[in-house]
Amino acid sequence: MHQCAQGGNCLCHHNSNRHVTRILLLQLPIPQLNFGRRTGNIPMAAACLKQAVHGMPDLSVEILPEIAASYLGDSALVRLLVEKKPDIVGFTLFNWNVERSIHIARRIKAACKLKIVFGGPEVTPDNTMNGLSIADFLVYGEGESIFRQLLQDDRIWNKGKGEGISENIFQSAKSPYVEGLLDPSINRLMYLETQRGCPFRCGFCYYNKSMKQPARAAEDVVIQAVEWGLRHQVEELCILDPSLNSRPDLPSLLGKIGAINTKKAICISGETRAEQIDNHIADLFAHAGFSLFEIGLQSTNPEALRIMNRKTDLPRFLNGTALLKERGILPRIDLIVGLPGDTLDTFRQSVDFIAAHDLFDDIMVFPLSVLPGTDFRKNHQALQLTFEDSPPYSIVRTPAFSREDMLSAFDYAEEIFDISLFPDPHMDVSFRTVSAESPVHHHQVTIHGREYISKLLITPESALPEIVTLSARLTHPYQVFITPDVSDKEHVKHILGIVSGENPHTPFEIVFLEPAFPVHTEELLSAVRIKRPHYLDNDLRFLYDTSGNRAVIFTLVSSHETIFFSGAMKRQVFWWKQSILPSKSDLDGLSDFSGILIDTRHSDHEIQTWQDRFAGFSSDILLINFAKTKHQKRWINLAAGDDYYADVL
Repeated sequence: MHQCAQGGNCLCHHNSNRHVTRILLLQLPIPQLNFGRRTGNIPMAAACLKQAVHGMPDLSVEILPEIAASYLGDSALVRLLVEKKPDIVGFTLFNWNVERSIHIARRIKAACKLKIVFGGPEVTPDNTMNGLSIADFLVYGEGESIFRQLLQDDRIWNKGKGEGISENIFQSAKSPYVEGLLDPSINRLMYLETQRGCPFRCGFCYYNKSMKQPARAAEDVVIQAVEWGLRHQVEELCILDPSLNSRPDLPSLLGKIGAINTKKAICISGETRAEQIDNHIADLFAHAGFSLFEIGLQSTNPEALRIMNRKTDLPRFLNGTALLKERGILPRIDLIVGLPGDTLDTFRQSVDFIAAHDLFDDIMVFPLSVLPGTDFRKNHQALQLTFEDSPPYSIVRTPAFSREDMLSAFDYAEEIFDISLFPDPHMDVSFRTVSAESPVHHHQVTIHGREYISKLLITPESALPEIVTLSARLTHPYQVFITPDVSDKEHVKHILGIVSGENPHTPFEIVFLEPAFPVHTEELLSAVRIKRPHYLDNDLRFLYDTSGNRAVIFTLVSSHETIFFSGAMKRQVFWWKQSILPSKSDLDGLSDFSGILIDTRHSDHEIQTWQDRFAGFSSDILLINFAKTKHQKRWINLAAGDDYYADVL
């Protein structure tokens, strides 16, 4: 099956005597602008597929480790995949990774002859995205049974697409964690399905279309998974069921979970319908160790609820959420902006309803995504929905909700709830990996046993052939630092074109350290070859309302005390080079800047003492950075450790 397409230049050295079919499964993360942040990119589907074909002869199935799938740039990822010499590569597609997955699939197919399988929520009969045709087979819905068929009967491949009911497989299969197929270490959490399918038929959701009827994992299978989590000191267990309280034997199951999670060592979260919660079930949730439930209110407007086919009894909703709060279980409430049938006024009424009943301790407000496979996508013309053609298919306007109304809706929610719904990216502009005064070393990180570059430092000596080589080792995302002695703007543009051309789906940051020339972002972006529109172009449109590229952020570090670099995707950082460390009043005086870069000659002990003092109120001051990467890593662990995977920084 495995033949080279590029002769001796191909990385996958063909072995004509091999009889084992090598399968590689992977899932790419949500794009982000900060390297090292936890992604939640747990390849649950891949683990279920590997589990389903266990015991079949002449197969080798590998799941690409989460650390590699989540943190490697495009070019580095392609090289790693090809080096593994697979015969079949399976991608799990979501709206946030579908375009990048298609790009990666094209590149590995160009390098070697292999077969591509696409599955996941983005693969639906009505999704006509052109790039999906690169796949040799499209899997609709559950994948376990059709995956087995593909590996047992070559004729199935000729169909090009298919679906299979995997209810029997799912009901009796152990958790992939119990089988040793998933490791919770990166995110410190464990995913668990107790049932698949959904009894509700909400117009914005595809989940109910992907299965004919709900299927439930056996009770002993669920308990075994919880026991595994306790033994392995998992901190959080997230139950993936779209509506946990639709499970008929839920009271019995919760009682048994509570009997083993007696010390509440694992905090459990899930999704539920608040209207179905009474005193008894609320007690059982608390007994089992639940700490949070995501509850989709979406809207209080009867017309919007009718159109989305989601009946909501508001008095019962309030009673259910109150019962959870009484037991210390946090209700995380969802509201959707731009629902058909909603208006700006009715959306504000939904916001006011939540505020009046003190339900905004944890609130999620987001624009409607008109997803493939949903009733809203099917009926979008009749509903007169205008939405982005590319992921995440965000709503642009409806007959009763204009573009301007969308912005006003988010502004109103932020004001009433006193939150930032679209927070700015975090900041890490550390660059000194050694004690030398001038930065001369790229910052390397270890991923999957190899060294990659998360910070690429550009000096006047940076030659283009060297940049080409280094571009194949960049992380996802990465940073390009332009040192103060770089004065050739055209040279910088060439470099940006090379790194982005090799990694067109990988977001990145350009950091200018006291630039030697005026930084005109539009001119520099003209040299950038990142995919447009990028997923982040649509996803971040309510954070950066200026059109253009939202997958590249510009940060200027300068000791100038006046701000001269601001706007969409622009940040100015004050370069603190004084002989003393900044005081609280110093930080307050610099609050108009995006951040501060502390670059002093203080000892490690002095820096650490300062960090320990200021970490407690880091959220109340401007973003802190340290020039030395080791100091910055410690600061991140102190101030935002829960958000980052420290081992990769």
